[in-house]
Amino acid sequence: MRKALEPYPYPNCESFKIPASSTKPVDPIIQQKVDHFYKLKAEGMLFNNNIMKMKSFRNPNIYHKFVDYLGLEEVGTNFTNENIFPKQGFYDQISRWQNDLEEEKINRNKNSKVNMSRNSTYLTDKFQSSGSTSTSGGTSHGHKRRRWDQRN
Repeated sequence: MRKALEPYPYPNCESFKIPASSTKPVDPIIQQKVDHFYKLKAEGMLFNNNIMKMKSFRNPNIYHKFVDYLGLEEVGTNFTNENIFPKQGFYDQISRWQNDLEEEKINRNKNSKVNMSRNSTYLTDKFQSSGSTSTSGGTSHGHKRRRWDQRN
């Protein structure tokens, strides 16, 4: 089941999984803040409940004020562009890849084409052996007559 859920691999791309953690050193100021808030959470402080109790939070524009005041980047990420947007994922690269696959498919099928013209022996042999032509204008044996069949 797990194998069926894996995405189809692109050429020259190892996988579409979440990249491994960064090996770069963590900013000490950010680490202190995270440790502080983790300690407060461990003590039982619930930030969402405290914010909801505040009268100023009832302001519908508070979210935008928080973003502006704290300088938050709403769409930011810690991953590099190479990890998020691999070159193989852009539409022009995908288009080239699809065109290459299509050309390979055409080249493979060129050698295995079957001649299906009216003069080919395949079609004439098929129709001669089937005996499906009728000289009387009626239906062949074993078929129910329909209203659009020719009448004698």
